[in-house]
Amino acid sequence: MVRDWFCENELQMSFPDEQTRSAEANKNEYAQRNLMKSDDAQLDPVKREIEELRRLKQQSASGQELLQQNKNLIEACRTYMKGVSMPPKGRNAELMGLVGDTLSFTMRENNQLKKELNLVKADDPQAILDAKIKAHKDRLEKKEGYLERKQALAEKRLGQEERVLDMLKNAKGKCETWLKKLDQTKSWKSNSSSYNKMHKMLEEGTKLSPRTTLNQMTDFLNRFTKASGSYFESHNTLIGPISGDGSTRLTESMAMQTFGKAQLQQLKQLSSGMGERNTPIGLRIMKHNDELDELERRRQERSAAPANPEIRKAVKPGVQQQEAAPTLPSL
Repeated sequence: MVRDWFCENELQMSFPDEQTRSAEANKNEYAQRNLMKSDDAQLDPVKREIEELRRLKQQSASGQELLQQNKNLIEACRTYMKGVSMPPKGRNAELMGLVGDTLSFTMRENNQLKKELNLVKADDPQAILDAKIKAHKDRLEKKEGYLERKQALAEKRLGQEERVLDMLKNAKGKCETWLKKLDQTKSWKSNSSSYNKMHKMLEEGTKLSPRTTLNQMTDFLNRFTKASGSYFESHNTLIGPISGDGSTRLTESMAMQTFGKAQLQQLKQLSSGMGERNTPIGLRIMKHNDELDELERRRQERSAAPANPEIRKAVKPGVQQQEAAPTLPSL
């Protein structure tokens, strides 16, 4: 239903402020870069329109030219989405999400460009909606305790994001250790399919980084758990005593299987309710830190303004500013 709506309708909103626009542009850049890396032939029309849009931006094209090229990209995204079997699974689900993110951002960006080019009249539904969103946001911020509550919520979300990043770092370290041990084992049984799959999974695990998304991490842990289970069974079903190198691998395979199951369960609990699952965890952390900085700035501005008893009471003492987020590797 969501897919069909986006394929037939236009969003009637842009961005409430430049901070939101910049944050959404960063997420969109990540989505497009991942789409450009895909070798799925169905994505070729989308990739061509992205390339053309980038070329126009590099040449400082006019707003009208960008507006038209955004329309071309929107149509390419819709064509791709209509051709995907529903519900999408695995890699198709990830690509569908990335295309959907690109589509919705491009729609909002075009709405913003229309306003900048004075193509939106005062009585246009889009202009009315944007005005209502901004007015509602201003009213909320004037309410006592609103910014403080929003800060507390942002801090809670940031804590969740940082715990996910710690899980990711831990998984990467475990994979590096187990890969070394696997490489040091004797050639016995090393040519089996379960061994090769486990070796491949551990190699993939060593590449986990802040650029990994929640969906990618969940998919990795699902496949890691299956591979480690298969590897454990290949040792556990051997006939006769298991000693020496074989016993070591049995113990390690059991540890990997247990670790995969525990990490998958923990990630599901920790990420429950989190949106934007195709956004890199490092970028999510940066976004929440930026949000906290902006909330603190607005809170201080409001506190410094002359008190107006008709609007609000005295503001509570400030919340300590968060430390800067770790630098996210170049996307």
